This record gives sequence, C-alpha cells and structure tokens, in this order.
Amino acid sequence: YLVIGGGGIAGLVIGVLLPGVLPGWLWPHEPLHSTLETIGGLAAISMGIVLLQRTSDPISQKFYPIAGGFLGMGILEIFHAVSIPGNGFVLLRSLASFVGGLGFGLLWLSKTGNTQAVIKYMPWVITGGALAIGLWIIGFPQHLPVMVREGVFTPTAVAPKSFASMLFFAGSLRFFLDYRNSGRSEDILFSSLALLFGLA
Repeated sequence: YLVIGGGGIAGLVIGVLLPGVLPGWLWPHEPLHSTLETIGGLAAISMGIVLLQRTSDPISQKFYPIAGGFLGMGILEIFHAVSIPGNGFVLLRSLASFVGGLGFGLLWLSKTGNTQAVIKYMPWVITGGALAIGLWIIGFPQHLPVMVREGVFTPTAVAPKSFASMLFFAGSLRFFLDYRNSGRSEDILFSSLALLFGLA
C-alpha cells in the first residue's frame, strides 16, 4: 500500500511542480529522443515476451492481454522512434500509449465467463494490428489527421492518451483487487506499474 500510494502521490506532485518550476521548458534533441524511445520499445517487447512465457500456469493466463499490450506498445514506440517529426510521429506515440493501456484494460475481460479462447489470441491480434498501423502511418503520412496546430496538440493527439490513462487506471485497480484476494507480490507490482503509466 505504501509503494502504490507513494508512487501515485510522487507522480502527481512531479506532474504539478515541473510546469511551475520550468514553464515552457523544451529540449528538442531528436537523436536522444529516438534512442530513449527505442530502448523503451525494446523493453516493452521484452516484457511482452517474458509474460507470454509464463502463461502455461492457469493463474498467469490473465497476462495474455497485458503481454499483447506490451508487444503492441513496444512496436509502435519503435515506429515512433524511427519516424520524422510530424503528424505520424505524434500519432504513433499517442497510439503506443493507447495500445499499452488497452492491454491493461482488457484484463477485466479475463475475469468474465468463458473468454479463454479469445484471450489466448489477444497478443497476436494486438501485435499484428500494431504492425499494420505502424506501417500504414509510416507509408501514408499524407492521409493522417493534424496532430499539432500552432504548437499545441489537437484533440486527435490528446484523445488516445486520455483513453490510455483511463485504461491503465482500470488495469491498476484490477491488479490491486487481485492482490487483496491473492497476496501475490506480482499483482501489486503490476498495479503500481499501471498506475505510473496512467499518471504519465
């Protein structure tokens, strides 16, 4: 409880203080940004693969949607890292957050009825969808909506991230409830991780 509460409060405090301490601060450095996004994308893909390795245990089958979310998020982050600044660049980052949140939000589906057949294929559906979307955005930038207007993100850029936050919070709550029932440390770990993703 201390970890999840402290992490949430720290994230909120930092989010409130930084704009006040450094208003309008920007540091555009494309090579560094690209490197960090690539590392983040590879880490997400690695996490997805690790989670898929654990799903032979019936208790761990709830990680299928999470694995799909990590794989899809990682793929879209790597597409984002290799794209040039513009509408596609922003859209890929927003969609990466949304797909990651979708994986956590779909955790609720794994708790309802006979959904095992659907859940088992989620990682592959999400991964295939992320690859298709990434290739389409990179290949047809002229068909993308405007993501930044006069230096401000448009609603099209903000909406996926807003939905992602809600989905991450929903996943955090699901893991927290599981932790209260099971006491497994991995549940509180993923609850904290989802909470921090949602706050970010």
